[in-house]
Amino acid sequence: MKIDRATATGWLRDVAAGRWDAALSDRGGFRRAANSTVFARKVADGGRQRIHLDLIVRPPHARDSFHLSPRCSVAFPAIAKVAAQMLGRNVGGFGKSGVVEMGLLDLIAPESPMMLFDSAERLAAFAPEIERYLTEALVPFLDQRTSVAAFTETKWREWVDNGVSPYGAGRYPLLVAAGHLVMGDARQALRTLETAYPEGSDDRKEYEDAFLVVQAF
Repeated sequence: MKIDRATATGWLRDVAAGRWDAALSDRGGFRRAANSTVFARKVADGGRQRIHLDLIVRPPHARDSFHLSPRCSVAFPAIAKVAAQMLGRNVGGFGKSGVVEMGLLDLIAPESPMMLFDSAERLAAFAPEIERYLTEALVPFLDQRTSVAAFTETKWREWVDNGVSPYGAGRYPLLVAAGHLVMGDARQALRTLETAYPEGSDDRKEYEDAFLVVQAF
């Protein structure tokens, strides 16, 4: 008999109640509603962080199993609002619910195992290892982003560490610039944009609205 999503989600909630609720509360002050698979906490500057226990039902690589795919999200409505203005016509669905960053466990901790289970017992046996990645990978990632200033500095440092490139930078530097604007530093915001999207580049044309927002600040 095939197990449906509702049953597997119930297993997740049971393990969370018996184990992960206490661990994430102690480690990071996260809380979870009884009927939810999302842990959340408030941070400075009106921010909110969440850890999501996403469930993939019978994925192609394991048709008889469920695949648990943890991820986290960072919301700073003030940054999201400014960044949406800077994106202009390219905004799309960016910034919904104030979210400015998502982090997949697979990318934060590439060594993490594929979290497959096909029974409550299998999930329970896997629970200690899952807990370790929640508390030792996702929580530290979020701990670096607990205020507008911390988020902005972290994103800037990651960009620099990855090698600042004046071409093909995408939206990444725009988020850094938006953070600087929220903190009232238009000069640094403009320097970031000038570095990321130099005069004459295709990106300069694509993100020209960002320059207008900074110049009008």
